[in-house]
Amino acid sequence: MARRLAPILWLALVLTLTCALDDARADSIICPNGVASTGDHQSVIWAKCGEPQFRKVFSTGDNNRIVEEQWGYFIDKQRIFIFVNGFLNTIVY
Repeated sequence: MARRLAPILWLALVLTLTCALDDARADSIICPNGVASTGDHQSVIWAKCGEPQFRKVFSTGDNNRIVEEQWGYFIDKQRIFIFVNGFLNTIVY
């Protein structure tokens, strides 16, 4: 019985690891001057990907402090980079 379960458990482990690696790569993208990844500062993204096609800024009522900023790029298709407090948080495909 244990011998029959071993290949199934092995396959489940491989599929789980593959899915985990896909999620990790979902938050990085290849730009003309390097790979942009979550956690990068806006200045790093600007250097790697260039000037965005559009920028939207969302701020709080407290002294207009910037909380979130969205940059739009056309990298093989539309991508939205979402920054929180100056650092890349998410890439929306």
